[in-house]
Amino acid sequence: MSKTFAAVIGALLLAAIWAGPAAAAPLDAKLGLVSDSAKGDLRYLVIVVDFPDVKPRFTLEQLRARAIEKTARWYEAASYGQTRLQGTISGPFTLPEPVEAYRVAPYNFEVSSERVYKLVRDALSLAEEKGVPILQQDVVAVVHRAFTRPGQGYGMICYCANPGMISKVRQGRARYAGIETKRGSVFNKGVVVMAENFQVGFMTHDLAHAIGGVSRGTRLAQDLYDFELQSTPRQKFQIHDAAVYMGPWDIMSQHFLEPRKPSPGFSLFSMIRLGYIRPEQVQAAPKGRTTLARLAPLALGGQTVGIKIPLSESRYLLVENRQPFKLDRVLPASGVMIYQVDLEREEGAGQVRAMNADPKAFNFSRAPFGVEDQAAAVFEDSEDGLVIAALAKLGKDYLVLVAAGEQAGLVRQIAGGLQKLRGTPQYQSRLQRVTGLINQGALSEAAKSAQP
Repeated sequence: MSKTFAAVIGALLLAAIWAGPAAAAPLDAKLGLVSDSAKGDLRYLVIVVDFPDVKPRFTLEQLRARAIEKTARWYEAASYGQTRLQGTISGPFTLPEPVEAYRVAPYNFEVSSERVYKLVRDALSLAEEKGVPILQQDVVAVVHRAFTRPGQGYGMICYCANPGMISKVRQGRARYAGIETKRGSVFNKGVVVMAENFQVGFMTHDLAHAIGGVSRGTRLAQDLYDFELQSTPRQKFQIHDAAVYMGPWDIMSQHFLEPRKPSPGFSLFSMIRLGYIRPEQVQAAPKGRTTLARLAPLALGGQTVGIKIPLSESRYLLVENRQPFKLDRVLPASGVMIYQVDLEREEGAGQVRAMNADPKAFNFSRAPFGVEDQAAAVFEDSEDGLVIAALAKLGKDYLVLVAAGEQAGLVRQIAGGLQKLRGTPQYQSRLQRVTGLINQGALSEAAKSAQP
């Protein structure tokens, strides 16, 4: 047996022996699974490593600016200030073997768990040998200085190793594997791996996996793009290739719109999962009941930022208001976004899908519903028997109506009438009367009052 093969087998055994438990995350009665590990002051270590046969292109200071400073600012904005990365950088350290010994495939399904474990173990070991207190860290980023494109250099630009590529994430396998260093220390917390030319969106995306936690073999911060499409061989890689369920409306779906611009924020789904949303900020809308909610922009936070509509034990709709503030200023449009969530689907198989207001527009670029030249103001779900309407824009907020499917005609009359009244002297008084009637359950009267 060769030394290399023996090392691989040993790594696999250690990963199995020291695998962290697939613990259960807190379960909120209204919101569902909520992380208890993503918030607070997180000790964040960036370990820079070099391959002995690859010449680096980026300096330590250049990596620090992206990996620590820009990444920390992004999380400060994305989390309403609740995730504060306390970053330090260590290295560069030279890995014991050439890049070929660590290289991985550019496709998720083909990435070697053994090679990922080997790279992370060697990086942690090198840092520990130089006195870095690795066990005191909450999350680690291993940044190797090999310029990488899909299938070139190291093979894959970025990924989450733990929980992720080491254990894999489908079929209940997601967990924090224990990574044993050469000194015998066992690190079983979040680890991400980045090539030196990573975009900040890559780092922020994968760190969400790393800090979000796991529950019963499932990552709380999930990939929202399509795994099968990501793993389909192709000549040219585009960032939107696999983002077929919601495009750029969540960084967990698409890392960025343009490489040199900031990355988008999280959708309401990921914000809830990471623990950034309080239960009272989401208004429940039981199916069949008329609900009127005023939604503040998700990027800014506020008293109410979302609506949750239960459909079954495992399915529900989420409604949010996305406006061009903070991280959301990079999004292609604004308005009311609606998502269908199906918890029975595996990660990477469409667990969250945007209800697209304009399916013909490229990459969900006109997906929001609204009253400011959006493709539509009303979403009707005939299968589940409900209708959702963006009735009015109130400053930065949106007034959203949810009703039973049999009320769809009245809801369309209300929405259409208010649209025609916009800009007229009587608009404000009519809107006030219409909302009052809706809150009384008098949709027929509200429809009449909304007409010009």
